[in-house]
Amino acid sequence: MGVLRTFDLTPLPPLLHFQGSTGEGRTVHKTAAHIPCRERGCFFMGCVCKVIVPMDEERKEKLYRKHKRRFTKLLRRRMTPAEKTLWTALRNRKLQGSKFRRQVNVGPYIADFFSWEHRLIVEVDGGVHDEREEYDEERDTYFYDRRFKVVRIRNEEVLHNLNSALQKIQQTIEKAPSPCR
Repeated sequence: MGVLRTFDLTPLPPLLHFQGSTGEGRTVHKTAAHIPCRERGCFFMGCVCKVIVPMDEERKEKLYRKHKRRFTKLLRRRMTPAEKTLWTALRNRKLQGSKFRRQVNVGPYIADFFSWEHRLIVEVDGGVHDEREEYDEERDTYFYDRRFKVVRIRNEEVLHNLNSALQKIQQTIEKAPSPCR
């Protein structure tokens, strides 16, 4: 393989242009979408040019949502022991007949457990959250601004005293009645 060299393409500033060898004696120029060199003003024989097109915001958003959905599916498969314990207590409407979902996308964030009918988000916090207090505050503010209630429960409380954790959730549900009921 030859050394890649950058060429100056002054008429098209957002484009990058590289020249390299395929190892078969043929020179290849790359920049991103397939456009023949003659149309670009590049006159190297046998070259295949590509134009790098800046990604628009709509495309970026679609890719972000797609990868975020994949990530939430991965989180559902790899739950922590505390999340598994709480999920067994919340699933199938076991807590006051309330429907809960796990690892749900809510705006730019992923909530551990979410009840739409009560607009309630339950977060199970481990040791990592001690170092991320500012992030958690920002996240809670986002949820409160959208009229969600947030309950934060420590891992230790779920693992060692599940009843008190469930009681916290129950009290939050009872404090403000569901808008759906």
